[in-house]
Amino acid sequence: MTTELEAETKEPHPLKGIISTNDDPFACALCHDSIGVDTDLFNRLTVCCGKGLCESCYENYSESGSLQTCLLCHSAKAPGALQVLKKHAKKGHPWAHHWLGDLHFRGLSVRKSYCEAFGWYDMAAKKGHPDALEKIGMLYLQGGSIAATDLPKAQECFEAALSMLPTSMDVSRAGLLEVVKKKHQVNTDESNAEAKSILLAITKDPLSDPFLYDQSAAFYALGRAHYKDGNDDDAYEAFVSSMTCAPAKETIARMGEVAHFAMLCAGKLGLLAQTRFWFGKVKLSEITDHGLRRLAAGHYFRTGAMFRKLRDKCGGCGAEFEGRDRKYCRRCRTFCYCSRDCQKLHWNRKEDGHREDCLGMKETKEQLMEVAEV
Repeated sequence: MTTELEAETKEPHPLKGIISTNDDPFACALCHDSIGVDTDLFNRLTVCCGKGLCESCYENYSESGSLQTCLLCHSAKAPGALQVLKKHAKKGHPWAHHWLGDLHFRGLSVRKSYCEAFGWYDMAAKKGHPDALEKIGMLYLQGGSIAATDLPKAQECFEAALSMLPTSMDVSRAGLLEVVKKKHQVNTDESNAEAKSILLAITKDPLSDPFLYDQSAAFYALGRAHYKDGNDDDAYEAFVSSMTCAPAKETIARMGEVAHFAMLCAGKLGLLAQTRFWFGKVKLSEITDHGLRRLAAGHYFRTGAMFRKLRDKCGGCGAEFEGRDRKYCRRCRTFCYCSRDCQKLHWNRKEDGHREDCLGMKETKEQLMEVAEV
């Protein structure tokens, strides 16, 4: 009598036969170690029967001098022989279609032909090969002599790839981010709403390669969309994520813009400690758009004036200060107090208390420090 666990293990992986013929497409057929979901799929399909090998096993296989015989199915043909691949392709195997597409795209063993590559990729994509879906999506996105620009088809391909491997298809995320930019250029209510829905989808899953997909730019665009709709809570969260997701410092060239919008949203939410923190991060010279820079300059100077006035009275009892006899909150230096008792009063106050705001500023600061160390 088989247990429920044993019955589950006997079920084939949903991508078996699509990206390779392994029972687990992400495990090496020889050593059974994980190949890694993020490995280039082209490097997995290295034997004529479609079995996937890890890099070390394939290197040992290549160096053994047995390239004329498949180590797994013992075929006398070379594992990368074109006739062997075409034989599997005629049987309708998506992994063979994708491999043939790569050969034609790179000009390996065959004449380089992007049109031929597109044909093979398209066949693999229609049968659910995730990497082929990404490549077809990029061709539709970029347009040209191979395929005409078609944003709906590109979006469909990218979303289909992400639905199969949500944590590793960062080319799809990068492609969808380009789709978002093109929809924003159209600038209609419908196109902006579609762009926002795409951003919500591509920013919710973890990344495998943050350098490939500009996650910071996606969160920034999502924040702008929320800000435009008046959703200040969601906008602030997106702007903070844009600054704190690694490696933001290397991938985003608009730190001043992000900090500016984070400062505005925090101010609207009554988070004065966090407003002051982002106020210190705003760099007008980093704001590339001239109109936005002029707007940011006005906000910047008004916010500075607000904080100068805030230092003139106690954050606890509201008494006005005379001269320089005042004590600052040591962590955020936003509010001043007459005494320790006034500071405790403000910290623990249920309405307009300082605790959550100050601790939120501390947490964000620590996250930014972690990004700087990456």
